[in-house]
Amino acid sequence: MSIFDVFGFFFVVGLYVALIVLGFYSYRAVKRKRVKQSCVLIAALLFHLWFMGVVVRVLPGSNIYYERSQMQAITGHAFRMQEIGRSEHSDRAFNGDGLSFEVFSIPDSVAKELRKPSNTFFEEYPKRDRYRDHWEVEHWKETIPPKDEDQYIRFARLACQSSRSQAMFQSLLAEKGNYYSYLYYMHGSGADANVGNIDFFIISPSRKILVIMNVNT
Repeated sequence: MSIFDVFGFFFVVGLYVALIVLGFYSYRAVKRKRVKQSCVLIAALLFHLWFMGVVVRVLPGSNIYYERSQMQAITGHAFRMQEIGRSEHSDRAFNGDGLSFEVFSIPDSVAKELRKPSNTFFEEYPKRDRYRDHWEVEHWKETIPPKDEDQYIRFARLACQSSRSQAMFQSLLAEKGNYYSYLYYMHGSGADANVGNIDFFIISPSRKILVIMNVNT
C-alpha cells in the first residue's frame, strides 16, 4: 500500500466523520428551532454531500451518475460502464502523467443505434469536460483513419502496453464500420508543436465495445 492509498483512506474516513458531525449538529439545531444556525448547517451539509457524491464520488451509488454522464459526453448515450477485463494502466505521476487502455461493453440497444448514428453523433461528440476545455476535439469519424492523422494515431498507440492491446487497437481502426474520435493537447507551438496528451476513443457496434485510451506526458 502506497502513501497515497493511506492518505486516500484517511481522507475518505475524515469525510464520513465530518458528514456525521454535520448531520448531528444540523439535526440538533433544527430540533432546538435555531433558524439561522439551522440554515447555515444544512447548507454546509448539502455542500458536503455534493462534494462527496459529485467531486470525489465516495457516496454509495455516486459512480452510477458519473459513469452515465461520462458515456453521455463521449457517445451521446447514457449507460453504465461495464468493463470487460482488458484494461492496462501504467503508474501515474503526481501530475497525472501516464497511460491507460480500457475496454467497456456497450448495451445492445446502444450498439444497434450506433450502427447508423445520427448526424449529431458526428458533429457534437465527444464533448469536452471542464478539465479538457483547453484541448482540441476531433469528433466521431468512420474508420479507417487517413494518413494525415498518423501523428495522433501513433501517439495514442503508446497507451497499448501489450501485444494484445496493440493488436486490438490496430484491428479496430482497420475494420470498416467502426468509429473513432479523440481529444488532444499540443505541446509547443508552430513547427515545434507535438502531441502531448490525448484521449482516444474507438467504438465497434458489431463487437459491442468502447475502447477508451489515455496518454498524458
